[in-house]
Amino acid sequence: MNKRIITRGVLYFAQGKRFIDEAIFSARTFRRHHKNVPIVLITPDNIRKPSQFDDIIIIPDLGNPFKTKVSSLTRSPFDHTLFLDSDTIIKESVYELFDFLLNYDLVIANRVLCEWNEAYTRFIDYVDPDCYNTGVFAFSKSPIMTAFINEWIKRVLEEDSSRMRSGYFCDQHHFNELLFKDQFGKKIGLKLVEVPNKKYNARPHLLPQLKIDKEFDEIKILHHHFETNPIKRLRGFAGRIKARVLGKNSY
Repeated sequence: MNKRIITRGVLYFAQGKRFIDEAIFSARTFRRHHKNVPIVLITPDNIRKPSQFDDIIIIPDLGNPFKTKVSSLTRSPFDHTLFLDSDTIIKESVYELFDFLLNYDLVIANRVLCEWNEAYTRFIDYVDPDCYNTGVFAFSKSPIMTAFINEWIKRVLEEDSSRMRSGYFCDQHHFNELLFKDQFGKKIGLKLVEVPNKKYNARPHLLPQLKIDKEFDEIKILHHHFETNPIKRLRGFAGRIKARVLGKNSY
């Protein structure tokens, strides 16, 4: 009897030209290190399939990108899915994230621990033990993970759209509420494994510390908004080189 082949691939959700352009650029960086892994873009925008993607899936616009993003997860065509926010740069192969899914339902990294306020953000530690970042994660199409995603979607869809923004009552907020406050994952037997954000989800606020600790070159997935226009990107690169020559922090 033939053993069923597990399908693996990458999923992006993007809405609006800026984020679709980001996803195209990100997919290009992923493809550089993974020649044979299919990449799918899910979007509510009626666009032609960009060449960087193997497929594009058009879904209904739910009126709020956080809600539409979470709802898109059920449309993944893969048994093992690596979800990447559009603002990611893949620096090396991360195929090992798929292998975790042979034993776990979910692979994810913690948020960086910072003191957050409107005036400034101060780095405290690499890991916030009570919060995961939902911009990069891998998940299986197991019944338990499907149940978790469906409950996550339900919570997000019930949220008042007028108060949803990054960091506040968004998809990430409800994801962490489910896991930490409600212990929903534990109740249904969700198998979760944490991977280091320093390597697989490097957000801007931990980058200076990584340079100090001489771990910057260990980053595999860089996660922050970047310039997709090649001319502007070149100017930005020149500015960072100038800052390094002058001895200033380029971040």
